Amino acid sequence: MVRLIEGRDFSRYSPIAWRGLWFRWDKAWLRRLQQERPDSLAVLGNQARFLAPVKIVTRQTSAGIVATLDVDGYHCTNSVHTTRLRDPAGPLALEFLLGVLNSRPMQFYYGHAHLEKAGLFPQVKVRNLRSVPVPIINSADPVSRSRHDRIVELVREQLALHRELGTSRAGQGTERKCQRAEAIDLEIDQIVSALYGLGAEHAGTVAESAKTAK
Repeated sequence: MVRLIEGRDFSRYSPIAWRGLWFRWDKAWLRRLQQERPDSLAVLGNQARFLAPVKIVTRQTSAGIVATLDVDGYHCTNSVHTTRLRDPAGPLALEFLLGVLNSRPMQFYYGHAHLEKAGLFPQVKVRNLRSVPVPIINSADPVSRSRHDRIVELVREQLALHRELGTSRAGQGTERKCQRAEAIDLEIDQIVSALYGLGAEHAGTVAESAKTAK
């Protein structure tokens, strides 16, 4: 038995609010279930792939990319997409990718290029997530490396802030923490814009679009 989450169990940078759902990981039982109930959500596959101890999770049903970090190895329903690094020892940190996905420049790009808005529930498709352009980090370039490392630092602070906001009572520094969270978002947006080579004019367009979307 493993813990199971759905898309409604998290928001941007938030801790995952597990609601007590369990998934029975037994291949014989799953095969029998699929035969008896072909419409079931049961999935057969490599357990290690789905239960990666640290991974990014994103909502499928959303008007934009909503992503956070799963550090507890949850299993996910089909309302959640998961992203993990093929090479954890490579040049990119998972927190860097999380910061890029949650940034306003990425939201602007994804909303114009891929978001399916038909019907009542807009969808973020996994095939489109796989195709988003991730900034190239040149480890030999001090500027490129410092931008990567700064995003990682900011994302870790953002994750910690959202954990604190999730447990704080109203008035216990909530306003200050929310202001800091917004400042972190803005700095990440600026760095991501620079990594994509966006000039001031394009960065301004992204910022105005984000204000309109609120």
